[in-house]
Amino acid sequence: MIRILFALMLLVAPFARAQVVETPLPFDSAGRVMAVTPSIAARVQLGPPAWRVVGDYTEARLFAIAPDAYVVVVARRDGSVERYSLTASDVAYLRERVSTLPSQFIMRPPRGKRAGFIIVQSLLGLMIYAPAFATAVTDNDAGGASAYLLVAGATFFGATQIARDYTITPAMLALSTHGAVHGAVAGGALPYILGASEYNDEASATGYFVGGLAGTAAGLIMGNRMTGGEAAASGFGADVSLLTAIGLLAAAEGGDGGPSFGRGDAAFIVGAAALGYPLGYLYPRNVSYKVTGGDVGTLWVTGALGALTALTFIVDNSTGLTAGSLALTGGFLGGIVAGDRLLVKRFDHTVGDATLLGVGGIAGALVGLGVASLVGGSDDARVNVGIAAASAIAGATATHLYIAPGGDEGRFSSRLRFNPAGAALAAAGVPGRFPVLSVSF
Repeated sequence: MIRILFALMLLVAPFARAQVVETPLPFDSAGRVMAVTPSIAARVQLGPPAWRVVGDYTEARLFAIAPDAYVVVVARRDGSVERYSLTASDVAYLRERVSTLPSQFIMRPPRGKRAGFIIVQSLLGLMIYAPAFATAVTDNDAGGASAYLLVAGATFFGATQIARDYTITPAMLALSTHGAVHGAVAGGALPYILGASEYNDEASATGYFVGGLAGTAAGLIMGNRMTGGEAAASGFGADVSLLTAIGLLAAAEGGDGGPSFGRGDAAFIVGAAALGYPLGYLYPRNVSYKVTGGDVGTLWVTGALGALTALTFIVDNSTGLTAGSLALTGGFLGGIVAGDRLLVKRFDHTVGDATLLGVGGIAGALVGLGVASLVGGSDDARVNVGIAAASAIAGATATHLYIAPGGDEGRFSSRLRFNPAGAALAAAGVPGRFPVLSVSF
């Protein structure tokens, strides 16, 4: 028996390595700088041999792995992670240099997004999680009120705990919010899609509750590896796919009345929205130009302008459901394509730019209709809608000229870059991976 145990120990020994614990440390003596970005490294003039981080990276963090043994963990822009070992003297040099950094250059924790996540989730708890849970668990008024209050309060504390344990990036905030709403709607429709003979409050409410939580979790997980533009494009792709599916189904149904969707139609809409997330995510990753969250916002504006322009041709009552649906859907998609070619490809917009662009379009439409009314107006609906569309386009154009966003930077800041520090370290035989020449396409 002892021999058997001894043999098992020999077999397990190679795999039973001691766990390495990495303790985060600040780069400065005051404990304020937990991460060094390329701008900080250039500001305090960090260099070899202590600082061997070169090439394209987002940030570097310092960890202690043993007494007088340290490691710098470098996050690259392509998602890869590298580690470089440091000595105590190396760390002393880094702290001496980083301690000279002016206070205005020190990165603060992203508390704004943390607070935003807590606020948004609390609102979702009041509007989605709590009412859905209360309806699902009981039909008693007193019990429902208690369940509502319980979940509404628990949502706040749960969101606070998540925000404390994890850094909530803008992408995670945007995608978790979008996923919560869409997940709740999809979950509520699931019992109907699966063949429920009649509307069931408890089953649909359970779907709303579970779908909302699942959408939030998926948004946090997927958004953790996305940029703000990729997250915005993912949600945009889901919304565009959903609206396009509704337009196509309405066109296929035809007739003169409003559309009525069956179980198969509902499944098609939910599936289209789900497929839109990865399709939207692939958009900024497969174009040669940079796509920001504001760029995605401008596509909503141009898509609405395209739909309004198409409405000019179908606003009379003689247009059937098929022609009207196809025209509006085609105008919306055409506006998106035009916005991509004319705005997104040539400029980098902020969220504020996109908001102003939308407000400018609305203001232009109001001015156009006001001027038309002053000069006598028209009883023809097509004329009025045409004036509104032309004025909205003019207003959005004037607003874009006014805000004058910066030109598109491209997906890469430089196409050809030489790193002299990397070449020197490689020539000196210093262990590590040092990019010497990088080419971006």
